[in-house]
Amino acid sequence: MARIEYKNNENGELLGVVTCSDMSEVLIPDFKPEKHDVFLRNTFVSEPDFCLWQVMGIEIEDRLVEINLNPMISPDSLGVFARKQKKRPSTILTSREIQLVEVEFGFQQDVFDGDNRKRNEKSSIALMPGEIHKKRPCAVLHCEDEKAQVIPLTTSVGTGKPHPKKMSVSEDSFSGLSNRYIAKESQLLLSMIQTVSVYRIFPMKNKQGKYSNDYSKHKLCREDKVALQKLLANTYAKKTFDELTNSNNLLHGLKQEKMKILRTSQDLKNTVVDLTEMNQTYRDTLLKLLTFIGEDVAKYEENLIEKANKLIE
Repeated sequence: MARIEYKNNENGELLGVVTCSDMSEVLIPDFKPEKHDVFLRNTFVSEPDFCLWQVMGIEIEDRLVEINLNPMISPDSLGVFARKQKKRPSTILTSREIQLVEVEFGFQQDVFDGDNRKRNEKSSIALMPGEIHKKRPCAVLHCEDEKAQVIPLTTSVGTGKPHPKKMSVSEDSFSGLSNRYIAKESQLLLSMIQTVSVYRIFPMKNKQGKYSNDYSKHKLCREDKVALQKLLANTYAKKTFDELTNSNNLLHGLKQEKMKILRTSQDLKNTVVDLTEMNQTYRDTLLKLLTFIGEDVAKYEENLIEKANKLIE
C-alpha cells in the first residue's frame, strides 16, 4: 500500500490524501528541483478557490509520498471563457490572425512502486517521454468546435545550423506582453504541430503580469506571420509552393512587360498629338500665306486632295 499526501507548502496544512492498495505502481509528479517548474490541477475541500498548484518538493519515505504545493492564480481556459461569454471558441481564435496563447500540455509523471521511483514508460494516461509537456506559448493556426491546431514555441534554441522546421519569433510579436516571453529567444516548432482541446488553452500574461482574455490583442507581427506562412507552405506543400512562386515570378514579369507596352503606347499617342498639332499649325500658316499672295485657297485644297487620291491609288 502507498499513501500520497498533498500539503500546503506555505503553512504545512494537509490538503488531501490518496491511499493506494493492491496496486503495484502509482503515478507521481516528475519533479526535480533542477528541472523546469511543475504544476498540477487539483481542487481541495479546504482551498476551493485554487485549482492550480506548483509542486515545490517531493519527499519519499518508505511507502509515503509527501507532495508540497503552493497555490497559484489561474485564469479561465478558453473553453470556459467562451462558454461564459456564450460564444464559440472559433469566434475568439480566428485563423487569419495567428494569435498567441499559452497551452497547458500537462506534465510527465514518474512511477512509484512503493520502493523505487522511476521514469514512466508504460502508463499512457500520462504524458510519455519525448512528448510536448508543461505550459508554454503557442501560435494558433486554426480553431474549430472544441479543438485548436497550435504550433508550440520553445526557448531551447541550440546552436549551429538553423533547423529547417524551426522559425525564430521576433520581439515585435510579444509587444504588450510580459518581459518573460522575451527573456530568451523563442522559436516555433513546426515539427510539433498539435491539436489540443480549447480547455487546455489560456491567455498570455500582459506587461503588468496579469492574464487578459483579449485573445485578439496578441498575435504574430506581420513580418513573422508572412515568414511562417511561407515556411509552412515550403515545408508541407513544397511542390505547390514552388509552383506558386514560379507563377508569381511570371506574373511579375508580365506586369513589367505590360507597363512597358503601356508606356510605349502613351509615348506614341503623345507623338500623334504633337504631329497633329504641328500639321494643323503648318496648314493654317500655308492657308494664310496663300490668302496673302492672292491664291485660290479652295482650288489649292482641291488640288491637294486630288494628289492625295492619286497617291492612294
